[in-house]
Order: sequence, then C-alpha cells, then structure tokens
Amino acid sequence: MQDPSIMAFIGQNPAAQQIMAALSAHMAEHVAFQYRQQIEEKLGVPLNAPNEEMPEEFEVKLAGLLAQAGQQLTQENQAKAAQAAAQQKMQDPIIQMQQAELQLKQQELQRKAQKDQADAALEAARLQLDTQKAQTTATIEAARVAAQTEQAQAKNDLDEAKAILDLAKSQQRGPRGG
Repeated sequence: MQDPSIMAFIGQNPAAQQIMAALSAHMAEHVAFQYRQQIEEKLGVPLNAPNEEMPEEFEVKLAGLLAQAGQQLTQENQAKAAQAAAQQKMQDPIIQMQQAELQLKQQELQRKAQKDQADAALEAARLQLDTQKAQTTATIEAARVAAQTEQAQAKNDLDEAKAILDLAKSQQRGPRGG
C-alpha cells in the first residue's frame, strides 16, 4: 500500500476507495490465516475447515483450547513487541548517550571509592608510623633519663668514695702526725 506505483495506480482509478477496502480485506485475510496457523502450532494439531460442522461438545472444548492458545499467542506477541521496542530504544542516540553517561558516573564512583580506600590505608600507615615514632622517642628518652640517672648515681658514688678516701687519708695523717 505504500508502494508509490501502486498508490499512483489506485489514486487514478475512480474506484480507489473500493480497491483500498478490498486490499485491506485481503490483507486482513492473510493476517487471519497466519494467526490460525500460529494457533494450530500452539495446539499441535490442525484445525477443521472454517465452515465445517462439528458436534457441539467438541466445539465447546475446542473453543476453550482456542481461547488458551490465543491468550498464549497474544502474550508472546506482546513480549516480542516489547522486546522490539526495547531494542529500538537501545538504538536511540539519546538513550545511548544516557547509558554512556551512567557508565562514566559508575566508573567515577568506583575511582572515588578506590581513592578513599587508598587514602584510608595511607592514613592508617601514617598513624602506625606516628605511634612507632612516639614509642621510639619514649624509649630513647627513657634510656637518656636512665643514663643521666646512672651517671648522676655514679658521680655520687665517686664523690662519696673520694670523701671516704679523703676521710681515710685525713685519719691516717691525724694519728701519725698528732
């Protein structure tokens, strides 16, 4: 119907409306036959001819089966249409740009999270280094204080020994010289 040569032929014909109606009916017949074929595939058996008579109980059972098969076919066709629409949307440049932006944002978030982890590890290492430095400084200071104390004690001991020695010398001179 969209072919320009057919539209030109129909457009020039005085019975254009009747031809269009006949074309539409013919196309509807093809769609109906295709639908019937799909229903037969769903049921797994061929259906009787359209105008063929059958017992009423078979007709009732067949109608129920046809309704179920029709419902399944409709759901499948709706799913296919939704999938086709989703695929068409995925090809839309705006959607693609939005997805690219979203991907960039996710990568930026990952980078920031990794940087935060690295910063936290670096801060923990600094804290540990500061703690070790403080412990080392305290140990050195304690050793220095201990050395000073020991040196002062040694000086006191030496002064005391000199005093005792001087006292001993003075006592030795005193009784002899006296």
